[in-house]
Amino acid sequence: MKRNLWMFILVVCTTVSGVSAQSLKNRVKKLLGKDNSELALNASVLPSPYVNINNKITLADTLDFNAIAEETVFINALSYTIKQGEKGKSNIEALNVSNKSFQVIMQSSLALEDEKASSYTCQLKFLIRSNKLIVCVDSISVVAPTLFGEMKSTAFENLNMQKEKSLQQMQEFTSVYQGFAEGMIEYVAQEKPQSVTHWDEIEAGKVVQGMNETECLLCAGAPKYVRQSGVKTRWMMEGNATIIFEDGKVVSIIR
Repeated sequence: MKRNLWMFILVVCTTVSGVSAQSLKNRVKKLLGKDNSELALNASVLPSPYVNINNKITLADTLDFNAIAEETVFINALSYTIKQGEKGKSNIEALNVSNKSFQVIMQSSLALEDEKASSYTCQLKFLIRSNKLIVCVDSISVVAPTLFGEMKSTAFENLNMQKEKSLQQMQEFTSVYQGFAEGMIEYVAQEKPQSVTHWDEIEAGKVVQGMNETECLLCAGAPKYVRQSGVKTRWMMEGNATIIFEDGKVVSIIR
């Protein structure tokens, strides 16, 4: 029996089988800030939903959240990504609050009965515009056992598209990614985040007194452990750091 697990290390998209190459080109140009350069797109040799952008095999799409405020989409997308990562620290690699964008490195595993299961890594870039979440996934690699039992990492760009195994690996990555995407869509749509005002400190990765739990999550990552004692809550973080809340606000940081 196969189970799909996301082990982080951000976000999320649906498949793009119904999206034209030109539409994908325009979306990714906006995301990557390359409006003045020509992107090489050649979807004819790649299985859907993949396209070739600047010689990188890429997944790209836009999620529309018309009924949700843009800042809520941004906060929830960040929060969901962080919660999928390693507890005790943030997995966000690049956060730009004014541009409402961030990126992460994602690592996934296909948990099989065989201990030498395939795993995948990729880079995800996120951008929020007009209540839409734009996602670009590239730098995708598969780590799989060779005929000799050794684990080997192969970039999707180096896969042989004439081989059934390569196509199967691309389909597996799509399947695992879709599961992650569905979770993010549900989270963004349903979660009601606390108000965020400490954006400068969050962007700098600095926890300060007065932050609420949502702000601390965005700034420092999910806690490894949580201890409740009366009105005080203690978050135990990576490296033995402790964040102490009283009535929902940070009152002390112990490092």
